[in-house]
Amino acid sequence: MTETNIKTIAVSQSKIQISVPNSIVNDLTGILNNLIKDDGLNDSNIMRVVTNLMSAVSIYTKLTGSQKKELILNLLDECVRSNVNDEDLRKTLQTMIQNLVPSAIDIIIDISKKVYTFDGKEYSKCFAC
Repeated sequence: MTETNIKTIAVSQSKIQISVPNSIVNDLTGILNNLIKDDGLNDSNIMRVVTNLMSAVSIYTKLTGSQKKELILNLLDECVRSNVNDEDLRKTLQTMIQNLVPSAIDIIIDISKKVYTFDGKEYSKCFAC
């Protein structure tokens, strides 16, 4: 299986380098491109894109959770560098990818593992639905 090194990015003051097969990178890049084909990647849809990528990467059971997270962050970072021409939006998205998205991924994983439980009665006053 041919492998490619994914570019290293800083996340929470650490640098992690991961190596994944080209086929996985190509598959996920195709999914990412499909997700952003209509509206591009922006600050309004980045979390929808993240959750879809999380779902897509979950099938790769040989990757650890940390590798999957880093892969998503790398794919998003590369997408921003390659596809976002507006400098202000690019800076906003890069800040989100470095500061918000890693924590959001962790929280989504914790929710899926039932670390947090949400009883509708407790939150009915917060949400109108």
